[in-house]
Amino acid sequence: MHIPFVNLQKQYLSIKSEIDSAIYNVLLKGRYILSENVSAFEKEFSKYCGVNFGIGVGSGTDALRLTIIAYGFKEGDEVITVPFTAIPTVAAICSVGAKPVFVDIDINSYTIDPNKIKENISSRTKAIIPVHLYGNPADMDPILEISKKHELKVIEDASQAQGHYLVFLSEDAVPVDQSWLEMMIKNFQNDAQVAGVYCRQLPRPDDPPLVRRGVETSRAGLSRKEIKFIENRKDYDSLPPLQKYFFCNFDNVASAMRKDVWEKYPFEETYFAEDLGWAKRVLEAGYKIVYETQTAVYHSHERPFGYQLRRHYLHQRRIYELFGGSFPQALVGNPRARRLPFRPGHPFPGAGTTSVSAKARVHHRIPAAVQPGLPGMVRGLPRRPPGPPPPL
Repeated sequence: MHIPFVNLQKQYLSIKSEIDSAIYNVLLKGRYILSENVSAFEKEFSKYCGVNFGIGVGSGTDALRLTIIAYGFKEGDEVITVPFTAIPTVAAICSVGAKPVFVDIDINSYTIDPNKIKENISSRTKAIIPVHLYGNPADMDPILEISKKHELKVIEDASQAQGHYLVFLSEDAVPVDQSWLEMMIKNFQNDAQVAGVYCRQLPRPDDPPLVRRGVETSRAGLSRKEIKFIENRKDYDSLPPLQKYFFCNFDNVASAMRKDVWEKYPFEETYFAEDLGWAKRVLEAGYKIVYETQTAVYHSHERPFGYQLRRHYLHQRRIYELFGGSFPQALVGNPRARRLPFRPGHPFPGAGTTSVSAKARVHHRIPAAVQPGLPGMVRGLPRRPPGPPPPL
């Protein structure tokens, strides 16, 4: 089976009518230099990137070259960049007589390794050109720190990093239609306070009944749109742990985040549920989070029993760290299970009753799809601050 490295034809065919119509209108008017089309593009692209101004040029090579000329680089000057890039990055440097100085890439991100920049700085170094690649942004914080210390210019080669938003799509999640991303991005454009958007998840058409039921009744399977925002911090702080967990729910399986917010509040390095911790931080910082239901992705799993045990255990540990309180998240996150009789001091549904019939009624109302994970949930309910979690 041959898998092409890029498939521009597939991309074109997905929006063929839009492209053909735009080209036809230009040909019809006969205005090929600047015109209202370029002006409109500059305004829309600037808005998309979250900046005040944008200038359209002939190519990415021109964008780099004109920036280098504007900075006044000349023959003999050195510019640090990476060899793992397209030719235009280096061509733009050489076009003014400057010398490219290559620094190796980070093995994980394929972008410039900040730890190797310092050793390549000389008295002739004028700038650093990090290249964002394959959807991976270069680690800009240490790069900017180095540039400030050595008084160097930083020119980002953003040919593969346009935009003001970061998009996450799990490799096993499939958008239901082509409007998936557009529907999510609209939420950012309509409200500058929106920091993150995540969309509805649907079971795959061939999923067995139990798996379908589990997806449809999960927090990411709800059919109503939600806009989460802390209007009154005092009221938010007074919420019980369970309600705080509901309020801060965020699933990054299919999601988008505002880039400047992400740079300020990146995911924490944690063993589980980094998206939940991120949502709590940005909401408490005054931003909004939107759950979008006008679009969706197919996303479901038939997980082994042992995996479910470990997953629920780690999730419960993380919830306890973030919100306190003890409750099985897969149950309380389910609309049907919210009616379960949770009792103070009894973290498991029905644990506060001695009636056999009452216990049976509680168990009957627990969704069948989550019952295999119950032992893991019970094990994950902490009676004291948790220790180091086991590996997943």
